[in-house]
Amino acid sequence: MKLFPLTQTIAVLLTVLTSAALADNYKDAVLRDKPFAYYRLNESDSSQPVLDEVGNNAGTFQNGVSVGTSGAIIHDPENKAASFARDNNQSIQLTTFGKFGSSMTGGFTVEYWLKTVNFTDHQTIFGTANGPGFITDFLSDIAYRGEKKRLRLYIRDNHEDRFEAEFYPGGRNINIYDGAWHYIAQVYSPRGGGNNKVVFYVDGIRQTITLIHKGPPRNPVFSDFNNPLSVGVMDLRGTESDHLDGSLDEMAFYTSALSPEQIMSHYRASGAADHMRFPR
Repeated sequence: MKLFPLTQTIAVLLTVLTSAALADNYKDAVLRDKPFAYYRLNESDSSQPVLDEVGNNAGTFQNGVSVGTSGAIIHDPENKAASFARDNNQSIQLTTFGKFGSSMTGGFTVEYWLKTVNFTDHQTIFGTANGPGFITDFLSDIAYRGEKKRLRLYIRDNHEDRFEAEFYPGGRNINIYDGAWHYIAQVYSPRGGGNNKVVFYVDGIRQTITLIHKGPPRNPVFSDFNNPLSVGVMDLRGTESDHLDGSLDEMAFYTSALSPEQIMSHYRASGAADHMRFPR
């Protein structure tokens, strides 16, 4: 059908307005669930502060992180991401996160979008370690101790009890090392039983993991961080190691265990392809 100029103008305006509305969906979905800190990683210059959408825990880019790269949110054509070059020791330093550490005792969620093909080098997605001593370590990493393709959430509490949750792609688990964007959520709930204490989701779908607990059968107790939380590197009480080789987008930290429905609503708000399966 041929469109007249006025009709064309209206059609273009409707398209722009619709796109703008959709672009807000992901951010709105995240903020609706009240994150403790939320980083869109939309900065256009690495000299800018890393904005916390909640407003309390801005960070800084270290060693020239590449910003302004194509982001994960399909509904938002202006969404940008941050890319990390392992060889250049690039990372983001955040704050000590106030009362987040002690709040983890009641449950937490970390969600982010990851794009990488490196599954062989040991790399940190985020992490911090309190000192002195070994209490309240909190990190997620790839290929720890040379275990290729392993994605791990590791926490050590005030009793020095250790909790490790391990994910590998394959079988019914989604391959996160294919160079495409993948939404990842790592959830801890003290009320969960057995392997339900820690749950991993990829692209909105619950994945099969192995949970390892070293210590008496008790829930972890955490302290607030006294070292900054870092992204793209592990801050081992002042010594940085195991830099990330890949890209991150839309990272959020919550002081609650998000439900499967909340996780799926975030993934679908992004406009990414739906795997047509519900969290199990």
